[in-house]
Amino acid sequence: MIAAVEHIGSTAIAGIRRVQLHGYRQSSPEITRHAAFRNDLRASPDATAAYDAFKQRCRQRLPEGSHAYSDCQSQRIQHRETMAMAALE
Repeated sequence: MIAAVEHIGSTAIAGIRRVQLHGYRQSSPEITRHAAFRNDLRASPDATAAYDAFKQRCRQRLPEGSHAYSDCQSQRIQHRETMAMAALE
């Protein structure tokens, strides 16, 4: 059984991750949260550029692995998710 959210895999082409796949239980509230975050970034090129730059700084500062990288960006993601979810109301 799949957890509430599970990272299923990712695909890198020429060293750049192009696809990242997550799976969700049917009707999971995580679907709405994840889609709201994605749609918010898609709607704002400036926010997307700022997010990409921040992720790059996290990668450069914390090359030791994905857990440290995730910790670095989690607060920023939560803030953006909160804004994106509020926009749905």
